[in-house]
Amino acid sequence: MTSPAKAEFLERVLSALKEQIFVRLHLGAPNAQQEGLRLILIRPIELRGEFHLSFTYRHATRDITKNYLVPDGLSLVDELLGPAFRSGFLSTTREPVRLHLQKGRSQKVVLGPPETQTAPSTTHDQPKHRALSTREPWLHLLGITDAQGKVCAGKEAKFRQIHRFVELLEHLIPDTAPVPERG
Repeated sequence: MTSPAKAEFLERVLSALKEQIFVRLHLGAPNAQQEGLRLILIRPIELRGEFHLSFTYRHATRDITKNYLVPDGLSLVDELLGPAFRSGFLSTTREPVRLHLQKGRSQKVVLGPPETQTAPSTTHDQPKHRALSTREPWLHLLGITDAQGKVCAGKEAKFRQIHRFVELLEHLIPDTAPVPERG
């Protein structure tokens, strides 16, 4: 039987998803039989035009990510809260919601002030910050890229090596540093 606190928490999760104010959901305080599973992190993502819930199962030495359609993900959260995990934390753009399920203690939902005002991006593929553009003219002069800025066949490893070197030194070079003149 579902406790009133758990039912209220699940209703808030569903409402946050419908209103598109859902930021993330954490399931924590695992029961002993979870064998190394410490936490489940859940975030909304969009895959092939459909919204999913991305579950990251955080173990001591590895993370496992599985994506579920929203109804399947919500039923899984319902199954896991209580028997497998004793706490839930829902972050929304309005307010964080905490659920505490302790045997022998009062089960409660606690609200707090908002942590963020904007919902995160739901795109699955996030753009990566690049310290070095493939369109640098000197890369073309070195034969690493072609005239269109594509890395030449067989030069991928060299480009990665140069890119990593630039990443390591990037913080040492100010954005507006004047070029020293040779005298």
